[in-house]
Amino acid sequence: MSFVGRKAIDVTLAAIAVGTANCGGLAKLSIQGNNLYRGVTDVGLKAIAQGCPTLKELSLSNVSFVGDEGLSEIAHGCHLLEKLDLFQCPRITNKSLLGIAKNCLNLNSVNE
Repeated sequence: MSFVGRKAIDVTLAAIAVGTANCGGLAKLSIQGNNLYRGVTDVGLKAIAQGCPTLKELSLSNVSFVGDEGLSEIAHGCHLLEKLDLFQCPRITNKSLLGIAKNCLNLNSVNE
């Protein structure tokens, strides 16, 4: 699934997490851009981490409200993650990337 701009909000991610749980889960998620009023935050990534343990690919681009807390939730909830793309995510540091490396043993691609 791909969300761009206005559609990229926490409520949408929570709905996707709940809705895909009964269908085998979500394998790919791409979030591009911020909604200036209600953008994706760590809360949205936490919902994905809790509801989509089958996530294999995550791409975050120009998402300035997501930080280490949200990515750490992904590390703890999405152990099948194989690919992680991060572009212009200033609140994400090596701290959460270490968590991804320790918990996502299938990870074979990280792009920043």
